[in-house]
Amino acid sequence: MAKVNSKTATANTVKTVQTAATAVKNAAAATVPTAKLTWQQYQASQLKKQEILDEAKELQAQLKKAASKRPGVIVSILSIIEHAEKPVTQAQILEEMVKLFPTRKESSMLSTIKAQLNNKMPMRMEIEKRVAISTEVSKHGVKSYKFEARFE
Repeated sequence: MAKVNSKTATANTVKTVQTAATAVKNAAAATVPTAKLTWQQYQASQLKKQEILDEAKELQAQLKKAASKRPGVIVSILSIIEHAEKPVTQAQILEEMVKLFPTRKESSMLSTIKAQLNNKMPMRMEIEKRVAISTEVSKHGVKSYKFEARFE
């Protein structure tokens, strides 16, 4: 079974964005005694506080985007088939998927595999991902899948 290359955000990038977002939120939460401020100073401090909160929201959005860059189940299924040296069965794909996604339910991943590699021709995955996958049936009736081509 070939290893799947994952496109994940680096831990350092995520940690840096988290640290920056926390620092910005802490700065925004800092309160200034309002009794000693003039009205203009108060308005300026509120404006600055809003700018800091907006920056924190932007950093949180960047963090969420960086964290969501990892490949999903369907992309991983295709990657497993594409990088396999010989045709793979649904059971072999599921076995590899359990290693890649230990927090997800095995039954849910099997349902996804079956939906993507259905009996219809062309398969759902072939249509959605614009690829060609050949199907071989063994003498025991077990289907195996082999990547053929990618269409652009």
